[in-house]
Amino acid sequence: MKTTTILILTLICVSCSENQKGNEINHDNLFIEYAKKEKSDFDFLQQEILEIEKSKRTTEGYENFKQKTEDYITYLDEIIEKTTVENSNPFFQNDQEIAESKNFMNLTKEYLSCFEKFELSSTSKLRIEKLLGVHDVPIGENSFALYMYWYFNGYSPKMVVFQLEKRKRDVLLVKKDVLLND
Repeated sequence: MKTTTILILTLICVSCSENQKGNEINHDNLFIEYAKKEKSDFDFLQQEILEIEKSKRTTEGYENFKQKTEDYITYLDEIIEKTTVENSNPFFQNDQEIAESKNFMNLTKEYLSCFEKFELSSTSKLRIEKLLGVHDVPIGENSFALYMYWYFNGYSPKMVVFQLEKRKRDVLLVKKDVLLND
């Protein structure tokens, strides 16, 4: 009886362990699919913005903003490529921030500063902040989590790619908003 009980418990433990591994793979596959959807939305928005730009005369300020947007998207694409090739989180190593994390924060804040040149509605400003802001995340009445730790630390490379693809899409949503209000 004791041997049978031990055998059954061992089988249950092995089974649970195998199911857990399967769930991890399913989560990665889920984030791959989410990233594909974000990329598809990005491509659609990019085409839509090109059509609007053709039909509308843009200002010099917008052209400068357009170049900064393209530079920021190129940077995000480089991080996505690095994450995919190295199959590792580009911002953290052993739960410690690495240089790319600080670079991401600095380039994002620099990109966000270019919106100050436009006279945007309070709704547009709020949208920019909600979609692209990199402020610490409130997690309680008096507690905050650092942005990079909250959104990237401990996540699989596929989740990081999803987050970056989503950010690229959000950049174009904001770009379209600026274009329509410029």
